[in-house]
Amino acid sequence: MNESTDNPVLDDQNPEEEALLPEEPLEVPAWVETPAALRTLLQEKVAPLEIEGLYAGQLVVGVVARSEEEALVLTLPGGQEVLVPAQEIRLTPAEEVPAVGQEAPVLLDDERAGRWSGSLAKGKLVARFDAWAKRATGDLVEVEVQHLARGGFVVAVDGLQGFLPGRDSGIARRHAQEVLGTTLRAELARFDEGKAQPVLTRSRVAKEDAARLRETLFARFQVGDRVEGRVARLESFGAFIDLGGVDGLLHVSEIALHPVEHPSHLFEEGDVVEVVITEIDAKRGRVGLSRRELLGESLSTELEGLRAGDRVTGKITRIERYGAFVEIKPGVEGLCHVSELSWTRRVQDPAEVVSVDQEESFLILHVDSDARRISLSLKQTQPNPWEAFLAEHPVGTDIEGTLRRIERFGLFVEVAPGVEGLCHVSDLTWEGRPETPADAGYTQCDVPVTVRILEIDAAKNRLRLGIKQLQGDPWLDAGERVTQGAVFRGRVLRIDDPFAYIEVVPGLEGRLHVSEISEERVDSIRLALRIGQEVEVMTVEAHPERRQLRLSIKAIEAKERAAGLSTWQDSDEGLSPLAEALKASQLKNDD
Repeated sequence: MNESTDNPVLDDQNPEEEALLPEEPLEVPAWVETPAALRTLLQEKVAPLEIEGLYAGQLVVGVVARSEEEALVLTLPGGQEVLVPAQEIRLTPAEEVPAVGQEAPVLLDDERAGRWSGSLAKGKLVARFDAWAKRATGDLVEVEVQHLARGGFVVAVDGLQGFLPGRDSGIARRHAQEVLGTTLRAELARFDEGKAQPVLTRSRVAKEDAARLRETLFARFQVGDRVEGRVARLESFGAFIDLGGVDGLLHVSEIALHPVEHPSHLFEEGDVVEVVITEIDAKRGRVGLSRRELLGESLSTELEGLRAGDRVTGKITRIERYGAFVEIKPGVEGLCHVSELSWTRRVQDPAEVVSVDQEESFLILHVDSDARRISLSLKQTQPNPWEAFLAEHPVGTDIEGTLRRIERFGLFVEVAPGVEGLCHVSDLTWEGRPETPADAGYTQCDVPVTVRILEIDAAKNRLRLGIKQLQGDPWLDAGERVTQGAVFRGRVLRIDDPFAYIEVVPGLEGRLHVSEISEERVDSIRLALRIGQEVEVMTVEAHPERRQLRLSIKAIEAKERAAGLSTWQDSDEGLSPLAEALKASQLKNDD
């Protein structure tokens, strides 16, 4: 078999691929001797028997003198005769049996009654072995690839089994099976006498052949040509496509019209794909390919019949984190963004709503012929539950819903099928400042709860709900009691130095600064007040719009002083106004 320039074994794109694992070996032809048998022959050559300069195992050349009934007789240069048994002649192919008068190598086996017996077959093999041992490194030979072995190929060369390492073969791993049974050119790297095996190399030959092949292929290719190739290997940055001896790179950005995270999402090694040649760099041996251009040309034609607002049926082809790709025509895909999958759910992963190969009806939102993109919506093929709900429930509506989720920042309440709103933790109760719903007593889901709609964001389908608003507004209930100058007794709810927070009416609290306790210096508010203590305070600032109330104790003293009462003189009981205020607060000793 002659080697062809179109043979894929000339691909040297991956010379590092050497570990070729053994497959089911081909049957070794009978005429190929194994290295083990040759080693046995070498041992026979050193047999101790020697007569008149001849010895068992010696390789001699004789001339066929005649053919007898049970042997073929050869005459040696010294006049001795060698008999080749008729049994061996019968086992030897007829075309290999020498005729009378022809010379033939014979390996001497034994001597009886002055006549030697020998073997033509063994003589031929040993002669070939001796010839191989004398061959020079770099000799060009033809080898027939027999089967795979670990690390390379077993080959037949001039009747011997040789070894062609994978690293020196110029054959890519993916083409290993393709070269079985083919004849290739190779060079002798060395002759392993221990194994009686020639070791070959195709490093230089493969490079030369590959260079010639590339020249032929590059001359055949033109930028803009449509070609078919086979996916040779996949990398994160793209796919290498075998174009029949030359690998072209199909970059990940040129694989499809939509973003592709990894080529393995679309291809497997061995797939046949159609591409267009976008770049040829013969000097560097590079070919740039694009599949995107071909898809774009086809898609441009298909897009002509599609309009925004059309309903189409498509099949989910793959799912990415940002949406689902839908095939609406053969070779035509659109993207349904994650935000267009559901009216009622905040979808984090499209797989929560759809699955690959699922068929659904979609609404075309936008067709961009220039960018060759189609935007689809699944949710807009279904009734929008928000539209009906918002039409009947304006801000201020009280409605009974079901508590579906409890988060640290508030409650999610389903007020209608598919419609949820958020009641923030600050809108749960007027009393105190709960940090979590649990602080306000909300610990169980799927229970009924009545809420008031406080705010509507129709564009984002969001509702702000409130529960404390159902119980009235403490500011309105307090009326003039919280106006500036009002005096009343309140209870200390909490202390956050330098402030104390005092409940003046149920659900309404004000803030008292440490500097507002006394005209005298108070270093720490915790030394003057305690949680749960009742104190008399005055409103010095009231801001209902900001829901802020500033309180003071010393302002009471100032008010009394302004009314003409004695400020620093002792009272009838011998106490100053500050002492009386502290006495009224029930502070004890070092409190």
